[in-house]
Amino acid sequence: MSEQFHDCAASTENTAQTMRDLMADIGHHDPIAIPETVDLTKPLLITTPNHRQVTDLTGHRLAAAEFFKPLRRKGIARLTQLQSLVDWANRFKSENSVLFANPDQSQPTLTCIADYHASGPVTIGHAGDPTASHCAH
Repeated sequence: MSEQFHDCAASTENTAQTMRDLMADIGHHDPIAIPETVDLTKPLLITTPNHRQVTDLTGHRLAAAEFFKPLRRKGIARLTQLQSLVDWANRFKSENSVLFANPDQSQPTLTCIADYHASGPVTIGHAGDPTASHCAH
């Protein structure tokens, strides 16, 4: 047997092993560690085996967190007695809460927004406007 043929035969003997090694490299995934704490302000990105595609799971994580405990207060309480509104406002107020009055003589109303925007000029930085709020409670 010629030297050249022997080298070629030796290199094809381990074709299956070479293919297994190649497939192991392609399908390799680093283990995903569960963090001690979760920062819901940061995105959650993972790579999937489909051509090492990056998948954003941030929305799924936020939905799961919201399922177990609301991330913020929101809702509307419709109160018909002035004392009920005073009690509600005192319970949920902050330094940024506001009370709006509609003095319409036929149907006067009072509206309290417990999580109103803070006072001061708008300042937009890398984390948004620190004086902004959701105005949803």
